[in-house]
Amino acid sequence: MTINKSISILSSKHNSFIESKRKLTESRINTNLEEIDPVFREYEYPVCSWPVLIEPDDVQSLEEMCLKIPKLLSQVPELYFKNDVSRIAQFYYDNNYMLAEFGMMCYQKKLATSSRLDLARTSKGFKILEVNMGPSLGGFQVQSFEKVIRSLHNNLLQDNSNTYHCRNIQTSYFKFLVGEIVKQVSEIDKDSEVNIFVGMDMIGEDLTINTMNFFNNLWEGELNSIGLKGKAITGNLNDLEYVKGNILYKKNRIHAVTLLNSDLYLKPEVFRAYVLNNLYITSPIDIQMIEDKRNLAILRNLAEEEKFKDDENKLILDSIPYTEIVEDKNVFYKGKEVNLPQLLKNQKNNFVVKDATGSQGKNVFVGKFMSAKEWEEAISYAVKNTKYIVQEFCDSIDFIAPNFQNEWSKHKLIWGAFGFGDIYGGVWVRMSEVKTDVGVINSAKGAVEAIVLETGV
Repeated sequence: MTINKSISILSSKHNSFIESKRKLTESRINTNLEEIDPVFREYEYPVCSWPVLIEPDDVQSLEEMCLKIPKLLSQVPELYFKNDVSRIAQFYYDNNYMLAEFGMMCYQKKLATSSRLDLARTSKGFKILEVNMGPSLGGFQVQSFEKVIRSLHNNLLQDNSNTYHCRNIQTSYFKFLVGEIVKQVSEIDKDSEVNIFVGMDMIGEDLTINTMNFFNNLWEGELNSIGLKGKAITGNLNDLEYVKGNILYKKNRIHAVTLLNSDLYLKPEVFRAYVLNNLYITSPIDIQMIEDKRNLAILRNLAEEEKFKDDENKLILDSIPYTEIVEDKNVFYKGKEVNLPQLLKNQKNNFVVKDATGSQGKNVFVGKFMSAKEWEEAISYAVKNTKYIVQEFCDSIDFIAPNFQNEWSKHKLIWGAFGFGDIYGGVWVRMSEVKTDVGVINSAKGAVEAIVLETGV
């Protein structure tokens, strides 16, 4: 599908939205309003006061990728590494054989996972830049600003027919989470109290209370919708007790554990309960294995060897740009065998080198925005590090959006689309003005966030 070089974030509805704005004087919303959940007040990133509108064919494309690509990625350890613990320990776990064994125990349970695809919408459609997996997926926060954003536009305020539909990322995740717990954890029936333990750094009483209130509202709401009850609990992770195969916290049976901080660790007994199907963990050890960005290169390689169904091979090759693990090796690029480091040096503007285990735009090197010397240093560093990938540079088409001065100008967009097992959770956007573009569009690096509404559904 060929797309115009410059289109509005408001799609074909641009003119009607511009004419129907209600009381909009700023391009960014005030995130310190009473109608916003206390946990998200004074949100650390700017949020656009205008929505991004997408058409049904975009929704269909995003949904297909979100539901299929993570499942295909999860087959990499089996199809490529043949479930060989020694090879998996070397590749994913820095030769820690014991950790790899634990990882494979978790992997063999074949559980569904939550994911977020980061995509660029290019002149050839959406292209997947990264696949993030596990519970620590940013982007769900924007959902909490929907009411404020709708209040600024007559089109949205009077949208009784739901012409502009917003998928609720937050409730979709909790629907998935509760569903997986009920399916996987033993001895849950209609009389059970289903409890989840939320591990987090205690960084202030008010924030902890607000976070738990927010979590509990979603948790209890989803449990009640299927006729169950329970609560979310937090405290010291070291106080979790292993009793007869179950995990208890102050005499409450815990059915699930989620960690809001990636640097928190669980005791081995907690994983023992998980292996016994007496506990659900949202971030088991195999997450380290399946979320490694090098899997994108391996997945493409498997698709080129036609290891999947025809439609799956096509989806992989169409949606994931050329990706390779950075090594001093020969590769095939556009039908020719070439030395990879030399290819990167010769075609600087066509490639991006990134840390395969990084996040928030850290250690991402975009050749187009670097000097030749900086680029060669990045290539040399990546080759020595061995946990870097290179991707063909996917340039976002230009979208017209409001800048900080409330003037409509060209922006680049990165889309974050969510998949929760078999549930498509929706999408949000980060955008950066073209005149300040440095190739990395990330909230932590100054991008503006925006809510996405579906039209015509």
